Amino acid sequence: MKTILYLLRFFRVASPLPGLVVWTFGAIVAGVSAIVVITPGRTAGALAPLLVLQMFAASSGFAVPGRRGHYDLLLTRTGGRVAIALAHWASSIAPGVAAWLIVASIEALATGTASIAMASGTCVAVALVSTIPWAA
Repeated sequence: MKTILYLLRFFRVASPLPGLVVWTFGAIVAGVSAIVVITPGRTAGALAPLLVLQMFAASSGFAVPGRRGHYDLLLTRTGGRVAIALAHWASSIAPGVAAWLIVASIEALATGTASIAMASGTCVAVALVSTIPWAA
């Protein structure tokens, strides 16, 4: 457990995402939230830009910073590469998942039910967009 917390703390400090991506998630959440509150029927179309940005954020890449020595401390200090990869994946997708959950909660507050943002198809889309680009 101590290793996992160390890895998450490391990737919080040395984030794999540029700060501009996090700010863009904030701007998209503001815009999508306004659309969801004004016209709740357009939630599915409003979530598309969030999914596209999540795809680019998840594809932050591990190999290039690893070759440059950014993760040498992790590779020499911690136990396994799988734990490092999972922590990198979690820190890469965290802003997008948080943005999606914020939009889902705003939809639930605006409509009384989170029917579109928490539908099974939307959850699978977020999971696929968060996992496949990172793994590729």
